Amino acid sequence: PQDGDDPITSSYQGPIIINLAKVGNAAIATNVASLNWFKIQQEGLSGGVWAVGHLNQGTGDWDVRIPSNILNGDYHLRGEIIAIHSPGSYPGAQFYVGSLIHVSVASGGSPSPTVRFLGAYTGSYPGITCNIYQGLTSYSIPSPAVLS
Repeated sequence: PQDGDDPITSSYQGPIIINLAKVGNAAIATNVASLNWFKIQQEGLSGGVWAVGHLNQGTGDWDVRIPSNILNGDYHLRGEIIAIHSPGSYPGAQFYVGSLIHVSVASGGSPSPTVRFLGAYTGSYPGITCNIYQGLTSYSIPSPAVLS
């Protein structure tokens, strides 16, 4: 059974972000720092509950829908939690990246914009250095917009 701290400590509140990056062959190791990542999903603060709270309230599973408008081929999927329970100045946030998942896509399209990790976030993003203990009613999730 869930204990409220599974899969991540409940005090580590913040958004969940899902990114994809196209690769030549998902079965071959890739230097992920050289990849161009694009966001396909995000959840932040909604109705006073953080995405991490929603994750911990469930079974620890997170449903991800792969957009139908991306190019055919192999991709790495990167799930990330940005824990912002330590407010203040940069770096402030703690970044938790799950295992990379390898997926093959058969659809069509072209993602934009893309970012690279490391370097996708800076201290100037309000979502990295905000103080979650000051009664936030909204939150700006860092990195590019979700692919539409």
